[in-house]
Amino acid sequence: MTDHDGENFNQWDLQQEPKTTSDTVGLIINTIKDIEPLDDQFGVDPKKTVPPALYDLFFGQRDPTTVSNDPKDAPPLQTYAILDAAKIANLPQLLASTELEYRCLFKGQAYDELKDVAPWIVTLKEHNTFTRNLFSHDPKDPAPWHNWDKEPGIFIRSQASLDDIWRHFRKFTKVQDEAGKWYYLRFYDPKIAFPYITQSERFSERILNVPTARQSTSMVIIDKTNAHHIKLAEVPTKPSAGIYVMDHHDKDIFRALTFISRANVLLEKLKDSFSFETDNDAYRDAIITTMHRMHQYGFRQKRQLEQLATWDIFYGPNFEKNDPEGHLLDICLRQDIDSAEKFSDFCKRLNEIY
Repeated sequence: MTDHDGENFNQWDLQQEPKTTSDTVGLIINTIKDIEPLDDQFGVDPKKTVPPALYDLFFGQRDPTTVSNDPKDAPPLQTYAILDAAKIANLPQLLASTELEYRCLFKGQAYDELKDVAPWIVTLKEHNTFTRNLFSHDPKDPAPWHNWDKEPGIFIRSQASLDDIWRHFRKFTKVQDEAGKWYYLRFYDPKIAFPYITQSERFSERILNVPTARQSTSMVIIDKTNAHHIKLAEVPTKPSAGIYVMDHHDKDIFRALTFISRANVLLEKLKDSFSFETDNDAYRDAIITTMHRMHQYGFRQKRQLEQLATWDIFYGPNFEKNDPEGHLLDICLRQDIDSAEKFSDFCKRLNEIY
């Protein structure tokens, strides 16, 4: 989730207790593990569309008699993908060359300016080349048109039409906080979708509750080699209306995801400066912990948090408490200055004692 500058999170106050709501529901999550993507299937006829372990999940149909006494009242389950054009090169052009139904979740000015990095929804069909390429990857002979390793989006199973699915999910491309500030929400990124949906019951209740197909809609999120099938344990009596408004609990989730992402990037940057491996979990956890701690002190900018986390590795854990006169900690605890002035004063004092 980003605001317009993508950098500052000064409206996110970790010192406030997250708000909760009692009007929440649970989830049913079934995970298929250790999935092998399809290879190029050279010489294979007919070619598989999805890995065998995923076939029923993506193209299986329910017995209509278990849903309704009249099979006509139970339209077949459709399979949709919500894909990130930022991860699949030339996605709009690729979709235009298929025989699949598709729409961009952005419209108007947002579509004109961002369509090449926007989320697109497409109906997936069996025995279709575009569908097959979403589930294909050969690490020994990678092909640019194979997309499994790119983790390009999420998948929806529903009896709802493409237009109904489009109408429902486009409401979540932008959300508001309680102060009325707008954010673009990348709910279709698997790295965001799974932790957010499983940690925010308010959000899962809203996004999985499609008004025209409330009993049948579920989501599939593929995380590397695992596929998580997620649906509501109990569908609310009425679909929720209006714009989704994030509370402090939602923001805490996103802040944690942001710090995890930044920790991974920072480890990569520091691998040549410090004697540790970039996959060292202890250092990653230390960086995340430091970023949370420094954010609580009032340091808000990405550059500041990365520099402070680096110093914490170099000078030792909780280094701001090692000032013999206590000035570093005093600067951290000051509430009468903004983030930029606080960081400037911190740097000056650090240069004085080291």
